[in-house]
Amino acid sequence: MKIGWHHFTMLMTIRSTGSLSAAARALGLTQPAATHQVKEAERRLGISLLSRRGRAVALTRAGEILADAAATCAPVLAEAEARAQELGLGDAPRLRLAVGLQDGLLWAGDLFAALGQRASPIRLDLVQTGKDTPAQLLQQGTADAALDLGDASFPGLKRMLIAEDELVGIVHRSHVCAKRGRMTAGDIVDDPYLAHALTPQRGFEFENLFTPARQVPRYIARIESLAAIIALVAAGHGVSIQPRSAIRQAIDARSIVAVPLSPRPIRLPWHLHMHPAALVLHGEQVMDEIAAVLRPHFDPR
Repeated sequence: MKIGWHHFTMLMTIRSTGSLSAAARALGLTQPAATHQVKEAERRLGISLLSRRGRAVALTRAGEILADAAATCAPVLAEAEARAQELGLGDAPRLRLAVGLQDGLLWAGDLFAALGQRASPIRLDLVQTGKDTPAQLLQQGTADAALDLGDASFPGLKRMLIAEDELVGIVHRSHVCAKRGRMTAGDIVDDPYLAHALTPQRGFEFENLFTPARQVPRYIARIESLAAIIALVAAGHGVSIQPRSAIRQAIDARSIVAVPLSPRPIRLPWHLHMHPAALVLHGEQVMDEIAAVLRPHFDPR
């Protein structure tokens, strides 16, 4: 790299504060020192990073690219610093487990206890996904392990099968599908369909239920919370399709009714993915230990 992290930080701070003097104050520098950093970065790269008009400054397009990179990397570096300090001080290492929106997390208490009671304790952090899958967070370095629904594999990550799950329809007790005991695509095209995302996931219900039937729900609501989806279905405000393991508690409480999909079931595997560095840090056996805690919660029986 031709420029250092402090140069990236300076550009990111100029963009967020709107001026060079404000960026200098935010970083605890004098204005001449801040100006020197920018000029040094421009000299090393041979390009202009700031557009100056009197006292006003703005990032050039090149400066914006570097500021974007800094904004992306800063949280990762800050977390790496914190983890390094924990290990340096002899604190119990953390394991950041990424989970998806389809996961009911009924296993979280058991896993938290199991990792904390090891001879070499591990602190468990749960990292919720947004637009990325859990395994993608693992690839990006913001997680150490990932619990993912589906058959995707990722280069460089160790993968272990946890269990096979079944996607089922969930409806209000008064819904026609609850009385019939099955759900076809045509049964729910007129209902508000509650989904975690508006973009269909490969291998899930849109590919295996709606597309073959050539029928798609007329209204899809994006609900990024499994608990909210269950509450809305229980109140009669829509229908959804979810992994059976994730909604088992709500089924047992009879707040919703789960019905098999028709004409054929959709079964998908849960996999545990781990980064090689996490296996080196925590030991190869930790993957087996986590799997042993998770499997009973995903057993369909």
